[in-house]
Amino acid sequence: MRSIDNIVELVKDRRQADRPETWIDRIYFHRCGVDLQTGIVLGYDARSISDHFTGRNQEYPEVADATGGENAYSLMIGGNLGPEEYDGRIWQLLPITELGYHARQFGSRRGIGIGLIFDGRYKPASPNQYSSALALAAHLCVAYDLYPYRDCIGHGEDPKAHNGSKAPGQPAACPGDLLDMNKMRDDIAIEIAKIDENARRRQSYKDPKEIKEKARSALIKAGMVF
Repeated sequence: MRSIDNIVELVKDRRQADRPETWIDRIYFHRCGVDLQTGIVLGYDARSISDHFTGRNQEYPEVADATGGENAYSLMIGGNLGPEEYDGRIWQLLPITELGYHARQFGSRRGIGIGLIFDGRYKPASPNQYSSALALAAHLCVAYDLYPYRDCIGHGEDPKAHNGSKAPGQPAACPGDLLDMNKMRDDIAIEIAKIDENARRRQSYKDPKEIKEKARSALIKAGMVF
């Protein structure tokens, strides 16, 4: 899988709240950074967006007000709306065991938040961005015994998300209707099969310990911090 640009130490927020790894039972996909409806751009890279989340950049102070000055996502993936070198790039902003301020009404404590830097209401993910998201999600699924058809969801697919205002088809849909989450779950399952050929479309792995360590080692080699 693609290497992970670890910027955890560069974007520290004021909260260092940890969770046991055993709590992790879901991956949430979000859109972030660019709002093509309003024209607001927080940035095309994770560090720029984090500066808004944490209040280091006060151009849009309402952003830090909404996040409480905390980083929202453990990971972000660049798209093709900005510089070419950001397309498909993966950044890690928080250790996986640190709580991120995403899906705060229902998912922050147990979910890994992945922010896709795009606006899926108006433009689909680029091929590089989509490919990076699949590989990252597949390795996380295997490392944490997650099943894509149950545990990989778009933010707005959860009925508790913002009283339905982020649901598919809504003006504020997250990650947006141009990211087909059903297809994405199929594609994540295919990626999981590349890690464990016996795992596709079932909820358990042939040798959980061995396969989980294989996935975890690949993530660490790529640069991830747990």
